[in-house]
Amino acid sequence: MTTTVTLTGTGLPNVAPGRAGAGVFVKHNDVVVQILTDWSTCD
Repeated sequence: MTTTVTLTGTGLPNVAPGRAGAGVFVKHNDVVVQILTDWSTCD
């Protein structure tokens, strides 16, 4: 069993267009979850 946690953005410095907001990408075996806590981390 392997779990990987990747920060996709921290929200700092302040949110700006083209910059990722706070979020985390979690992969556990074959399960993948992206949690967005602020602005979208995808363009």
